[in-house]
Amino acid sequence: YVKSHPKYGNTVIVQEWSLDMDVDSGGLAIFIANNPEIRGIGEVKANKLIEKFKSYDELVNRLKENPDGAAEYISVPVETINKLVEVLEKSEVETQIKCWLSQFQLTNNQIQKLYDRYGADIKAKLESNPYMIIGEIDSYGFTRVDQIAFKMGIPRVHEGRIQAGILYCLKQET
Repeated sequence: YVKSHPKYGNTVIVQEWSLDMDVDSGGLAIFIANNPEIRGIGEVKANKLIEKFKSYDELVNRLKENPDGAAEYISVPVETINKLVEVLEKSEVETQIKCWLSQFQLTNNQIQKLYDRYGADIKAKLESNPYMIIGEIDSYGFTRVDQIAFKMGIPRVHEGRIQAGILYCLKQET
């Protein structure tokens, strides 16, 4: 709704917002398989869940509706399914962003470091200039970040790439 503010005039007051983002199924599977909070679901079981429940929303809804059936389907205790739901629902925006980041083969520690530093803005920042994370994550230099940028569809003539490439070449010479 709009509220009149004495200094700023009409101001939009946001009571609730959500991130409209499709979660990549591969990223979701990697997130589930590698999340330290979710024990007992590795890559094979995570992929099996993702193949059965095609989207993030369907996965969460089905797991909540029938945790016993899901537990039986992937041969884990029902407590593991309940923990999975808890992790996925803890913060939907955070989970979706972490799933998105997982598709770039970042570890959970690397993802958490980026999320702690940039919060929900990390996706927009990376889409704008993925080269900004050079030096933010241990062992992620120009070459590794360039691979991520390529997966994201960032053009080879991107200004951030050119700047990062020049710095990379200069560091190689010293």
